[in-house]
Amino acid sequence: MTKSRLRRSKDLKGTKIGVPRFGGLAHAYTRLVVREFGLERDIKIVATGGVVEKLAALRAGVIDAMTGTLGSTLRLKMRGEVRELLAVSDHLPREWIAHVVFAVKKAVKDDPQTVRSAVNAVLQATTFIRKNPRWAVQKMKSEAGYSQETASVWYESLPFTKGGLVDRRAVENIRNFLLEYGLISKERTPPVGDLYTNKFVS
Repeated sequence: MTKSRLRRSKDLKGTKIGVPRFGGLAHAYTRLVVREFGLERDIKIVATGGVVEKLAALRAGVIDAMTGTLGSTLRLKMRGEVRELLAVSDHLPREWIAHVVFAVKKAVKDDPQTVRSAVNAVLQATTFIRKNPRWAVQKMKSEAGYSQETASVWYESLPFTKGGLVDRRAVENIRNFLLEYGLISKERTPPVGDLYTNKFVS
């Protein structure tokens, strides 16, 4: 909350940080940042439930801070009700992937043309949105009910791909992160080379 004493990351010492649930991605991100600042013994992580419950806990003072996405807090941020203390992305490896297109392996093998068409459609749409910010912001306002300022901030935060190629180092970094924080099983996780393909990106 904007009236909170928390201003910088070092102010987190002795606080309670809310995440939706233990064992999830937000929990892992929180553990990463807490460990990086050497605050494992000085911070309590609390499972609060979903976004609504987490925000309610923050407003009620049950937790002092929370880990969440920009999308889940943007309106509150623009109204001055909450503020960011740090960006988790600043503490992740530089090679990282935020959004990907998935396909069932059987479809990739048996119907590559349809998969290629779908990938091309996504890339064409992304290129259009990237090159037409005014149109995109207007759509965000009409479809999501954002104000002009909120939609513009949200649009500027979006990481648009220009070619669609998947960086092997990024996949490897994500795989290592998920393994380290117990989100996936090492025994059941394929090697990096089996997790992605660039053959549908021209």
